[in-house]
Amino acid sequence: MRLGGGAATLQQFLRAGLVDEMHVVIVPMFIGAGERLFDNLSGGLDGYEAVELTTFAVRGS
Repeated sequence: MRLGGGAATLQQFLRAGLVDEMHVVIVPMFIGAGERLFDNLSGGLDGYEAVELTTFAVRGS
Protein backbone atom coordinates (compact mmCIF):
# COMPACT_ATOMS: atom_id res chain seq x y z
CA MET A 1 0.00 0.00 0.00
CA ARG A 2 1.20 3.53 -0.61
CA LEU A 3 0.54 6.37 1.76
CA GLY A 4 -0.07 9.82 0.38
CA GLY A 5 0.03 12.95 2.43
CA GLY A 6 2.41 14.98 4.46
CA ALA A 7 4.50 14.29 7.53
CA ALA A 8 1.50 14.38 9.88
CA THR A 9 -0.22 11.60 7.93
CA LEU A 10 2.82 9.33 7.96
CA GLN A 11 3.43 10.03 11.65
CA GLN A 12 -0.06 8.73 12.47
CA PHE A 13 0.65 5.44 10.68
CA LEU A 14 4.10 5.10 12.29
CA ARG A 15 2.72 5.68 15.80
CA ALA A 16 0.04 3.04 15.17
CA GLY A 17 2.69 0.53 14.01
CA LEU A 18 1.07 0.15 10.58
CA VAL A 19 4.21 0.74 8.49
CA ASP A 20 6.33 -2.29 7.59
CA GLU A 21 8.79 -0.62 5.22
CA MET A 22 9.46 2.93 4.01
CA HIS A 23 11.23 4.37 1.00
CA VAL A 24 11.95 8.03 1.75
CA VAL A 25 13.14 10.42 -0.94
CA ILE A 26 14.44 13.77 0.25
CA VAL A 27 14.42 16.69 -2.17
CA PRO A 28 16.28 19.80 -1.00
CA MET A 29 13.63 22.50 -1.40
CA PHE A 30 12.82 25.45 0.80
CA ILE A 31 9.09 26.17 0.75
CA GLY A 32 7.83 27.69 3.97
CA ALA A 33 8.72 26.11 7.31
CA GLY A 34 7.76 22.55 6.36
CA GLU A 35 7.15 19.63 8.71
CA ARG A 36 9.76 17.33 10.24
CA LEU A 37 8.95 13.73 9.35
CA PHE A 38 10.56 12.00 12.33
CA ASP A 39 9.55 14.43 15.10
CA ASN A 40 6.70 13.91 17.59
CA LEU A 41 6.56 10.13 17.22
CA SER A 42 6.65 9.25 20.95
CA GLY A 43 8.65 6.07 20.35
CA GLY A 44 6.95 5.42 17.01
CA LEU A 45 10.29 4.49 15.42
CA ASP A 46 11.14 1.78 17.96
CA GLY A 47 11.85 -1.44 16.09
CA TYR A 48 12.63 0.22 12.76
CA GLU A 49 16.11 0.29 11.25
CA ALA A 50 17.76 1.88 8.21
CA VAL A 51 18.81 -0.88 5.81
CA GLU A 52 20.07 1.22 2.91
CA LEU A 53 21.20 4.78 2.31
CA THR A 54 21.91 6.07 -1.17
CA THR A 55 23.30 9.53 -1.84
CA PHE A 56 24.22 11.47 -4.91
CA ALA A 57 25.69 14.88 -5.64
CA VAL A 58 24.23 17.42 -8.01
CA ARG A 59 26.82 19.52 -9.76
CA GLY A 60 26.21 23.18 -10.44
CA SER A 61 25.81 24.41 -14.01
